Amino acid sequence: MIDIKYRMDGKVFNLSRLRSINLTTITSLCAFEYSDDNSVASHTEAGLQATLEAFKFAYTKLGLNINQRKSQVLHQPCPNDANPQPPAIVLQGQTLENVEHFCYLGSHLSSKADIDVEIQHRLQGAGTAFAKDRSEWRSAIHHGTKTFEETKLSKAEENKKIRKERKRNPNRQRLPPNATCPTCGKQCASRLGLLSHLRVHAN
Repeated sequence: MIDIKYRMDGKVFNLSRLRSINLTTITSLCAFEYSDDNSVASHTEAGLQATLEAFKFAYTKLGLNINQRKSQVLHQPCPNDANPQPPAIVLQGQTLENVEHFCYLGSHLSSKADIDVEIQHRLQGAGTAFAKDRSEWRSAIHHGTKTFEETKLSKAEENKKIRKERKRNPNRQRLPPNATCPTCGKQCASRLGLLSHLRVHAN
């Protein structure tokens, strides 16, 4: 079993506050169950073996079996243990496999009690997801490139038409908006030309 000490008085989290005797609560956990998966925890090899035997006895009474191929042992040694020895846990006469890490409920637990393995597997999962979407983003890039080229060609055609129109009538585009005679509606080439034309009407 694993003992978890906690307090819920709403104060700021501080590990030194867990030294209190009256304000803390201790809960003992021996199994973590989810659907058809179970994880058994213990501080000692003997405690883990005894807990596993109890699980086996209960499963047998219910007509269930423990899958030995999927049953593995993850040993997390003490930080100061220079030569840790993996435990030899026996189930139905066979010694269970000791592993460095295993997946439980989508998370990867490591014997080193760090998150390096978890980060590595999450990066691999992200890479796999991107690989599955490769055809989609390639199609999106192709469609975007095609749309850009079509827009660019359309704009070039418009500019070409404007240049041709300017060549046919070079003065029309340079006329000011007020260079039209208000009397006869003639459009002059410049304001000076408009003034000369207005003098003709005045005479």
